[in-house]
Formats: sequence, structure tokens, C-alpha cells
Amino acid sequence: MTQLICIFVIHLTAKLKIITGVLFQYSLIERTAEAIALEERQRLGLGDGPIPLLRDTLEQSVGLRIFYLKMPSKYSGVYTYDEKLGGCMAINANHPEERRRWSLAYGYLHFLAHRLTSVVGLIERQYQKMPESEQLAEAFPKYFLMPTSGLMKRFNNICRANKNQKFTPTNLFILARYYGVSVEAIANRLEEMELLPSGTWERLHYGGFIVRKVQEELGLEAILPHADTTPAHYQHLAIEALDLGLITEGRFANFLNVDRLEARRIASIL
Repeated sequence: MTQLICIFVIHLTAKLKIITGVLFQYSLIERTAEAIALEERQRLGLGDGPIPLLRDTLEQSVGLRIFYLKMPSKYSGVYTYDEKLGGCMAINANHPEERRRWSLAYGYLHFLAHRLTSVVGLIERQYQKMPESEQLAEAFPKYFLMPTSGLMKRFNNICRANKNQKFTPTNLFILARYYGVSVEAIANRLEEMELLPSGTWERLHYGGFIVRKVQEELGLEAILPHADTTPAHYQHLAIEALDLGLITEGRFANFLNVDRLEARRIASIL
């Protein structure tokens, strides 16, 4: 159903943007991205709150094979599809967890809407020069990770709890941690929802705010990474093979790309 919606929208957008211009194109893509995000959250039983275990959800509930691999910083990840394995993603292990979560959501949209097309994600690209399929994938994460209804309620509750009924920079950092996204991402999302004045993030950024320093001062620890190189499904298969004596401990460690000590630890907890 999602794929049919996206194919229709992309073809419709291509025709209508000639008549009505880029603004309509942008609006249609944004509405489509949000509709898909809401549909998927409902299907997966995620409600309208944060998704703390995003990788686990995509691996266990959707069946994606997710790898965390070291890549040059300009790459966010890779998505591809195999008839036997299904959807596969490689996420840049060198990126902070907030960025990795964003890349997971980006890859998930490609699985939903452009399943058979392999894609390499790049960090810096001009939105206007992207094909509609890529614009849709770029728009999807903010709606999937920060759904409008839940974010609106959380924002209003925070404001009501403050003495002056106003949202503060401290609240912004705490809210970013709550949703597991970067401070820039949550600020831009709130600006788009017209809950914060336009340019809020730029003023904070160029005003000298150093994100990690502020987070440390507020006692906000970095999001713990879920950075296993291989999918959990593969790890369980490897442990089963180890238990049956089909592979050695050394081969097991090589498969997981860890040393033998770490391999024993992983085997003991899975």
C-alpha cells in the first residue's frame, strides 16, 4: 500500500510541479512523508512517543538486516535489497548515535517506498537537486522519529511546567535527548511546526553553544550506541553454529568482527 501511494505521488508531483511550482512539490512530499510515518508507527504499535530501540524495532518487527560499518564521514549509510535476505542496511558506525538513528529511518523509507532500488546516503546534498524519491526519504525521519501529535503535546507540557510558560534552550537540549535526535534536528522540527521562531537553531549555533559541552553541563549523557557490527539475527545463528561445534571460537569472533574476549561476552548474553 505504501509503495503504491509513493509511486502515485512521485508521478503526480513530476507533472504538477511544472504547473504549480516547487512550493507545491515540497508540500506534497512533506505530507506524503508524514502520512507514511504515521501509517508505519500505527502498524508497528509505536504510538506517538519516542522510539528508544529503533534498531531493534526495525530488525525484529520489520525483518531488516542492519549492519554498522565504518565509512568515510560523508556517507550516512547504504540500503539495498536481496530476494533471499530482504532489506539490508549498512549504517556509518563512525557517526554519533543520533545521526545513525536518522540514517536508519532514512533507509527504512527506501525499504517501504523504493524497495528494489539500492541507495547510497550522503550527508551534504542540495534538496532541490534531489529526485522526488530522495526528497521523500530525506523528509521521512523527522516525522517517524518526532511525530507531530506527540511532539506538540510534549512541547506544551514543558511550557506549562515552566514558570514563565516559555520554552528555553535547556528544554531544547532535554527534548532532543528524549527523542534521540540531534539538537539541530529537534530545533528545525519545532521551527517548521511554528513552535519556535524561525532561525532559533542558527542563533544558538552561531551564538557559541557547543552541543556536547551544554549536554555535559546539564548532565545529559550521550545516547548509548547500539553499534553491533552485525544484525542480532546473524549473531544468534553464529552462536547456534558455535554451540553445535560447526565453527570454532576464533571463527565466531571473526564473524562478529571482535576479539575472542568480546566474542565470549556476546555469547554469554545472547
